[in-house]
This record gives sequence, C-alpha cells and structure tokens, in this order.
Amino acid sequence: MSKRYPLKRYKIIKLLKKEGFKIDRTSGDRVQFVHYNYKGKKRLVTIPNQDEFSIKGEILPSIIRQMGLTIREFYKKIETL
Repeated sequence: MSKRYPLKRYKIIKLLKKEGFKIDRTSGDRVQFVHYNYKGKKRLVTIPNQDEFSIKGEILPSIIRQMGLTIREFYKKIETL
C-alpha cells in the first residue's frame, strides 16, 4: 500500500464525528475525542489542535491505532467522505 498522507486535520475530525466520537476536552495544542462502546468502555483519540495542520509522519498511524482501525479500513472510510 502506498503512503497517502499527509491528511488535513479537518478530514480526520469529520471521520471521527461520523464514527461516533465526541469532543471530550481540549488543552493547549491537543483535542481529545471520546467514544463509549456498548460495554461502557471508552476509547480516546488525541489529535493536534492547529488550524489546517497536516497530520503526517508517526502521528497519523497513532491516530488510526487509537481509533481501533487498520490502515486499510481507515483509508476506505476517508475516501467515502
């Protein structure tokens, strides 16, 4: 699979909201999104909080892992936005 990043921050936020994540808190240069599953366990995803910030490098795979997706699933979902 070829590398398809950097991605714009707003696309990742749009996907998070579509997947049911909600903003939990913001502090400084980070935003944390939270999602509760049917058992009440929560999943936190932290992304940088800078306007038009391109997310690249090691940050993007970390966000994908925090969401509980594989890279392939993530890019399929991003393409449908």
